[in-house]
Amino acid sequence: MMLSENTRGKSSYIIFAQIALIAILGFIVYFNSLHGKFIWDDYCYVKDNSYITSFSYLPKIFSSSVGEGAGVPSFFYRPIQMLSYLFDYSLWGYNVFGYHLMNILLHILASLCVYWMISVIFKERALAFLTSIFYVVYPAHVEAVASISGRADSLAAIFMLSSIVFYIKQSDSRGRFLFIACLFSYICALLSKESAIIMPVLLALYFYTFKMRVNRSLFSSLLAVAFGYIVLRLFIMNSLLTESLLPFTPTFGVFLKRVPLFLASIFYYLRILILPIDLRVDYGRRMFVFSDPQTILGLVVLVILAVYAFRIKNKNKIVFFALFWFFIALLPSANILKVNDSFIKEHWLYMPSIGFFLILGNSILKVYKNPRSKIVAIASASIIVLAYSFLTIRQNIYWSDPFIFMKRSLSFSNNYLFYNELGREYGNLNKIEEAADCYRKAIAMNPRQYFLYNNLYKTYNSSGRYKEAIIVCQEALKIFPQEKIIYYELGELFDKTGDRQAAIRYYSMAIDRDKKYLEAYNNLAAIYADMGQVDKAIEIWNKAIAINPSFAVAHFNLSVFYFGQKKYDLALWHCEKVRRLGYQVDDKFLKLLAPYRQQMQRKAIND
Repeated sequence: MMLSENTRGKSSYIIFAQIALIAILGFIVYFNSLHGKFIWDDYCYVKDNSYITSFSYLPKIFSSSVGEGAGVPSFFYRPIQMLSYLFDYSLWGYNVFGYHLMNILLHILASLCVYWMISVIFKERALAFLTSIFYVVYPAHVEAVASISGRADSLAAIFMLSSIVFYIKQSDSRGRFLFIACLFSYICALLSKESAIIMPVLLALYFYTFKMRVNRSLFSSLLAVAFGYIVLRLFIMNSLLTESLLPFTPTFGVFLKRVPLFLASIFYYLRILILPIDLRVDYGRRMFVFSDPQTILGLVVLVILAVYAFRIKNKNKIVFFALFWFFIALLPSANILKVNDSFIKEHWLYMPSIGFFLILGNSILKVYKNPRSKIVAIASASIIVLAYSFLTIRQNIYWSDPFIFMKRSLSFSNNYLFYNELGREYGNLNKIEEAADCYRKAIAMNPRQYFLYNNLYKTYNSSGRYKEAIIVCQEALKIFPQEKIIYYELGELFDKTGDRQAAIRYYSMAIDRDKKYLEAYNNLAAIYADMGQVDKAIEIWNKAIAINPSFAVAHFNLSVFYFGQKKYDLALWHCEKVRRLGYQVDDKFLKLLAPYRQQMQRKAIND
């Protein structure tokens, strides 16, 4: 049966209207996130990350973890995510509005990809529309959208869903372009977020559910990409990343201990899906055993849903596909392989939730198809969308301001990390007492985290309260006696307070713990020079450049003090070394050296 031009035109109009409504609703519910500030992980991913500030860092982006540009250890390798921040920075620098706008656009695009995939698989636009409209306004997705650092979820979803669609279309048409597009999308998904490794399993679910013939060539290529990615992460990138992935790869015994964690999480995730209230960034760091009620309940729910899915497989393929989509998509974030210290995370539902909304949309569509209950179906869908939208808009407020976010998070979980972040925000406002109080609370909760002491030290040091900073460093030294930087910091602090002997002692102790600690050598030499012991200072600077001949600071200081000793040939040599290393030398000093340079040049000509 051929479609008339009018029918085709009407169908196109409906598709356009559905897509437009999804996009408009996405903008409406996330509009109040546009003026949000940098918060939580946004600092190490964007605000403090030097790698996003220039395209010259592209090699670093593709060979480093997400936090390395900010000096934060991480085993997350997500170059596509970092590339998107680099693109953002090139457009609007650190204007946070632009980053939030991009997050909203990516979330809307991910929602449209949900619409696209469901339309292709089930050939039912109404089902695709309902699923996508619930997905775009769902409040538990706020963490992935309102938080700039949550962008990896949207990126991975876009590429994974696109890859699935390209696979299905390529199987029908055998087009070479679609073959390449499918593989390219999957590679981009893997480089956006590690959880994309599960995509071939989701494709296998599609084959099994609909009894589709496997395109061996393309599916084998996808498996090869997945295997290549695993090899890349474990054996190549593992040695380059600032924090190794190998400690997170458990033995069989550890694997068994973590299975109850996955089973218990099922109950909590279903609660969030069904009733998305009291949402938060932290649900605690918990472990479960097989005898825990939550574990047993999760196992019972898993078994009941699996048995139910298989029993209705032939009658209701949508529900079968949706249920197993949820569980399969949840596996990479299930903490069976430890990916995070947290028990559960709301943004880990970004891909699995598609299965839930598919069931919800299918249920409403069934009610709608009954002529007697169309109004009930429309009213139900409208109420759900309105309720989700209200909760999402409210949730955006929590993520818009760091103080609101931290204080609300602390009302759910007394986590030392929230006090640490709150301390940083008070410090940014130069509220020293409030910042110090937050850091002290964090230290009291977890005294074996060095960075907490370091943050407190920086707070006092930057405000000129050196005596308090010394006390903090000495407290830290009792717990971390091998931490060389504490000795270095104490050296700086005692130098600032005028106690040079104490400064010399601590710089020397820093060097004892690291014989190549160039900064400690330089500062130690500078103190001796200030004390008039220039020969001692020169000796130490020469030790530094013996360790690293490219240490420009030491070369420059040697040039200055050799000039003071009238050793002009050495002063000139070290000055030229600084310039050859690519550093500029003060014009006034160059003018002082100029007559002696000319004198040496004339001497060289005469010789």
